[in-house]
Amino acid sequence: MNKKERKEIKILIDHCDMLLFGSSSHPFYFSQTEGLEIARKYNLFCLINLVAAMFLIKDRDEKDDTDAGGVFYRLLKPMGYDYLLDPIKEIMKTPIGETTFGNYQRLMRNRLCTHGDFSRDSLPEAEQNFIYSKENINNFYTLLDRLTYEVEVLRKELEKLI
Repeated sequence: MNKKERKEIKILIDHCDMLLFGSSSHPFYFSQTEGLEIARKYNLFCLINLVAAMFLIKDRDEKDDTDAGGVFYRLLKPMGYDYLLDPIKEIMKTPIGETTFGNYQRLMRNRLCTHGDFSRDSLPEAEQNFIYSKENINNFYTLLDRLTYEVEVLRKELEKLI
């Protein structure tokens, strides 16, 4: 592995650390946000955007027809380590309602965190019902915990590479 690739792997490890630190299953999160609804909202907003940047968002000029995206795929694929993302890709494909965890993340990011006016009321009723369904929310948090676990595994694998 060359110097540039080691530097890129270290950047990916930093992203893993950010996600793990901000994860709702991290002990620090619970100790700092007890009773603070705004802290929970902030944390979820950050996690949705971080997960999208790490694993979902594609560059406009990407011609790769895979459903993989994000900085992790863009950096690991040329090095031949994109297989490390297979467990995460499986989580992204896991159904939530009539869509997948990855698409649910995209919908929440695009409609509530990035584009639009950030309010529930700006969403069409069908999207409100979908995003705010108790079952879908519970599935989302279950899959977010699985994702957190897999990011921790991925981080350990990345550490071995440098």
